Amino acid sequence: MSEARKPRNASAGERGLPWKPALAVLAALSLAVPGFAPAAEPSPAPERPTAFEASLTALRETLLAMERNLKSQVDAWPAREEDQLRELPVPPRVRQLQAEHAKLAGDKARMLARLEKEASTDLAPLLKTLADAPDPALIDALVPVAVSAGREDARTFDALVALSRAHSPCPAAVVDGLAELENDEAGKLLMKIGIKQRSLAALKAAGRRGEPAVLGNLIDLADGDDAPLAKLCLRAIEALEPPVGAGRERLERTTRSRMRELGSLDPMLRAVLRSNAPSVVRRDAVQLVASRLERVRSLDLKAALVVYLGLCRVGDYFPLLVALYRSTSVERVRLAVIAAAGNFGMQAGEFLVGELSDRENKLDTLRTCVHALGAARYRPAAPILVSLLGDPFMRRDAARALRRIAGQDFGDEEASWLRWLRAQPDAPPEARELGE
Repeated sequence: MSEARKPRNASAGERGLPWKPALAVLAALSLAVPGFAPAAEPSPAPERPTAFEASLTALRETLLAMERNLKSQVDAWPAREEDQLRELPVPPRVRQLQAEHAKLAGDKARMLARLEKEASTDLAPLLKTLADAPDPALIDALVPVAVSAGREDARTFDALVALSRAHSPCPAAVVDGLAELENDEAGKLLMKIGIKQRSLAALKAAGRRGEPAVLGNLIDLADGDDAPLAKLCLRAIEALEPPVGAGRERLERTTRSRMRELGSLDPMLRAVLRSNAPSVVRRDAVQLVASRLERVRSLDLKAALVVYLGLCRVGDYFPLLVALYRSTSVERVRLAVIAAAGNFGMQAGEFLVGELSDRENKLDTLRTCVHALGAARYRPAAPILVSLLGDPFMRRDAARALRRIAGQDFGDEEASWLRWLRAQPDAPPEARELGE
């Protein structure tokens, strides 16, 4: 074979044929010859989902399963309300569905924990998912994860702001998430949401951190002329708890609901039934509330501010509360002061004993004094409380207060408490005279 001769299997490039004309020929052949097609390039293998994407897919499926489960429960028990009123047993099929729902809830919790672990390393995928999430259930599930993983990341705040603007009403999880973030603008944003959407949840969340500007706004609106909004703001103030210092985690909620035990007592007594008030509070918030106390017009608002000051337990403001008590004849405000006094401990003891000893006071005032003395754990009041065990209108209240003071329970019999009192090393001389 001659060296100048080209081999028969030489490529198109070796024959001197340009590539484009060669491709054109192949294209023409594919059209003209049935069944002819050039070999296709192999498609790339699908990318393996990341751990975050896998967990997110599983979470979506679990949320859908939980939604279907709840619908099945409704369908399987159409007479639920009537049957519950009649105290009928839960149908077997519904019990089975409830057990399945509990398992799904456990699966959901584990998936959220995995997502939080992933987000703590890289927050961006989670925030992007939230931005694109149309499903309220998915938003409610993922917002707490984003807040926990990115509490101090400005991107988390920006993502929640975007969600608050994209959804009306603002999702509850977004409201709670904004309240949890360490961001000075969160309270102001929540106030705007609360005012615009007339959202009690947003107004409560706005005041939760005790930012003075937000508290001042709440107080002004609660004392304003827009009656529906004023009512909402008053309810938000009544739900306030003492704010901790800036930059610290808020103390966990300390409300202990004991109103069942208190019967007909004024609701202001909730002030003396809260325990473990924080020892570190935002002084600027307390100072602002104290400065507004005298100026507000609404008596309900004045009473709510008194309760708030009592919960904060800042002893510097107890004389202010006593002065307010002496200067007003409004029973609701006076009851609020007595109830709040129970949070000031020994500092309030003499004031409370004095009011309890004043028989010109109404029964509600006397009962509130008794409960406040119990809340204050004021041991010098034990003799007068024991003496009230003989009063049928005061017996149960006095026994409850004595239990809190003594840390023991001797029922509501005067003789049993007398024995306890006389056995105390610090028993006063008058204890010997009681019961005789």
